[in-house]
Amino acid sequence: MSELAAIHISEIYNRDSILENGLFPSEVLLPHHLERFREDGYLEEDESKMLYMWCDSEKNEKFIKDMMYCKTWITPRNKTAIEYDKIYNEKDYLDCSILDMNKLYPYTTMIYDIYKVTNFNAVEDSLKLYHEQESSSDKYSTLYNMDERYQHKDKILILSKQKEQTIKRIGQAKIWIDRKDKIQTQIFKSMRY
Repeated sequence: MSELAAIHISEIYNRDSILENGLFPSEVLLPHHLERFREDGYLEEDESKMLYMWCDSEKNEKFIKDMMYCKTWITPRNKTAIEYDKIYNEKDYLDCSILDMNKLYPYTTMIYDIYKVTNFNAVEDSLKLYHEQESSSDKYSTLYNMDERYQHKDKILILSKQKEQTIKRIGQAKIWIDRKDKIQTQIFKSMRY
C-alpha cells in the first residue's frame, strides 16, 4: 500500500456507489493508452482496466479544473473519434473543427465530487508518468482548439488496477457551458450538494 495521497474527481451521480464500494478501475478508453500501458508492463495482454488518479499537490485546483474540462470537452471527442474509427476504419476521419460540442456532451452543467485517496496499490513505476493536455492545431486531433486555460504537462499520474483504497470526499466543483458556449469552472470552498 502506498503512503502517497492521490486526487480523483467523479460526477456527483456516482457518489453513493463510490462511498459504498470505492473507486473501481474502468476500461481504458484510448487505444494508444492501452497499448502504452501494456508495453510498459502496467497491464497484461488480457487486462484492459485502470484507475486514473493524480498526486495530491499544490496544483490540485488547476488539475481539478483541467480534469473537468477534459471530461466535458476532450473525452466526448475521444469517444466520438473511436466510434468513427470503428465505422469508417480511418484514424483521421473525424474533423474536430466542425464538431458541435453542445451535441457531444449531454449536460450544460455538472457537479463533481473531489476525493482524496490513500492506502491504494499503485501500479509499480507508474509515478514516472506525466499527463499532458495541450491544445493542437491539427483539426483531426481531439485536442484541436481546446481552451488553453486548461492545458498542463506536469500532472503526475497514479495508476491502480485494484479497488482497495481509503477514500474521503474533500470538496466539490462545478463546470458549465456559458451563454457564449465557453466552458467555465468553479471549485467550491464548502460542500454544497
